[in-house]
Amino acid sequence: MAIADFENRDGVALNCIIQMGAYAVEHFRDEEKLMRDAGYSGLEEHIKEHQRFIAQIGDYKEAVCGSYVPFHDMLDFLKKWFVKHITVSDQKYMEFILTK
Repeated sequence: MAIADFENRDGVALNCIIQMGAYAVEHFRDEEKLMRDAGYSGLEEHIKEHQRFIAQIGDYKEAVCGSYVPFHDMLDFLKKWFVKHITVSDQKYMEFILTK
């Protein structure tokens, strides 16, 4: 990796975190509306999961702004989040919606 790449990696990481957070907020809003409209009983817990995700993204953003880029931690968190959230939490509400 070139020296310029090392100097720019914090900016790239911050940009990725900002974009991911913005996308997540929009996606979660739409997903929560779908659940609310369907009368999903697990909505409040699902919203809490979304809030924890957004908070963690905020923590990573602060870390990057403070010149510490926890790449390994971020990748591990995202991998676990996406696997668990999509295969467990999202699956529950999709099963509920499909039975309506």
